[in-house]
Amino acid sequence: MKIAYLVTVYDNPRHFQRLSSTIVTPQSAVFAHLDAKSDRTPFKLAERPQVHFVEPRLPVYWGEFSMVRAILLLMERALAAPENFEYLCLISGADYPIRPLHELHAFLEKHAGTEFINLIAMPNEQLGKPISRLQRYKVPSGTLLGVKRMRLRRTLANWGWLPAERDYLSALGGLKPFGGSTWCTLTREACRYVLDFVARERRFVRFYRDSKFPDEGMIHTIIGNSPFAARVRRNLTYTDWRAGGRSPVALSQEHVNRFLHDPQLVADDGFGPGEVFFARKFGDESGPLLDQLPVVRAPRDAGARDVARR
Repeated sequence: MKIAYLVTVYDNPRHFQRLSSTIVTPQSAVFAHLDAKSDRTPFKLAERPQVHFVEPRLPVYWGEFSMVRAILLLMERALAAPENFEYLCLISGADYPIRPLHELHAFLEKHAGTEFINLIAMPNEQLGKPISRLQRYKVPSGTLLGVKRMRLRRTLANWGWLPAERDYLSALGGLKPFGGSTWCTLTREACRYVLDFVARERRFVRFYRDSKFPDEGMIHTIIGNSPFAARVRRNLTYTDWRAGGRSPVALSQEHVNRFLHDPQLVADDGFGPGEVFFARKFGDESGPLLDQLPVVRAPRDAGARDVARR
């Protein structure tokens, strides 16, 4: 099973060095997008033959379309690689595997053809996917043109020349909107389908360019309205949202104890039940926690199953 790990990263260079060196195996490679606003220098320690920093580097802003652009760029680079990766696994630079990688490879082989992405129909207020994400106009950060467009739109709406809310049904061309988590593990075929759809449906893409949190909706809507929808299961990443707020909590000793006590952890929430292989979020200060986890590197002998501990 050949896996391309697609990683979006902007900080915590020491953790990224550890993450990338851990998940690189003879059957996998890392394709990383480093935020253009971040200093490249501390990330050079992670450079190695199977860790590819993709170009161009884009400035990424939280909750905006720039994140989608970075994800699509990672997909393009991984699909163009000669290794012919069977799965593309999108994780963040704050992730880390909590199970041995050979178990992940075996799991994907067993469930070959399954798409692992958190996917729910919108609106779903309980899971934080209100339809207002599509109805409200979002100005992209970092562009004077975006600010001018927003001011003009507000003025025209106040005068009654534009509707106060966007007509998302028309913009989606009859597709049902879906939402979910950014992080996913998709087959090569599904990623190719997404890129072809994006290249073809320009109005659809323009609509999400001006939407809130498009990284939690655009690809989901494409997959949810495709033949791949019948193959969807929840994603493979554990996050702890119990504290509420806009981000999951930083993982602690309590979480690591749970991972060690239950080495085949199953997440079960509004996105359904399923095994998880990664956890988020860790940082440069998380080394002592990660030292307690089992060796996660996939063995060179595909038949080996004995796992030592650090």
